[in-house]
Amino acid sequence: MSTGEALTDRRRSLRLIAATVLIAVAMAGCGKTHMPKVHMPKMHMPNWLWWKKPPPELPLVDELAIVSETGSASGAKFEQRRDYETLVLDIYGGGSGSMSMTRRDPDRPWPFHLVLRFHLSAVAVLDVYGDQRLHMTPGAPNKDGLVVITVPTHIYSGETKTVRVTWSPDGAPPPADAPATQ
Repeated sequence: MSTGEALTDRRRSLRLIAATVLIAVAMAGCGKTHMPKVHMPKMHMPNWLWWKKPPPELPLVDELAIVSETGSASGAKFEQRRDYETLVLDIYGGGSGSMSMTRRDPDRPWPFHLVLRFHLSAVAVLDVYGDQRLHMTPGAPNKDGLVVITVPTHIYSGETKTVRVTWSPDGAPPPADAPATQ
């Protein structure tokens, strides 16, 4: 076999491979062909290869000194959880309430993000007093049964001594001239 014949045979086989690949790609991309569809069998792999443990619940911390100002005998329960720069504050209790928060360590700054999670049926009126006042109507709980509010970072600053939070399931807003405690 001469060199010229070997080259033409090699070219012919490369053209045949290229044509086969092009036809296969065209057939795979074309959804309306008259040929029956061929499905690949599903891989049945053991479930433990993809199983992931659920993320662990955030550990409880004690960064803020929280004083309940609610007059009810049952009182409210507060849990603090830290997630990097976010402090999540879980608030348990019934009805309306009020609390004030101060830093346990005055040299440590306030958390960058403060998230309030109310384990209540509804929160109609919420007020957060820091350097500024946040007045809002968060409404009904989400699909997890929580009313979740992320407190904007401009409400408190490094100089803020106390952050006060009041909430109510009723629609009666607090007086507009209520002072912000600092």
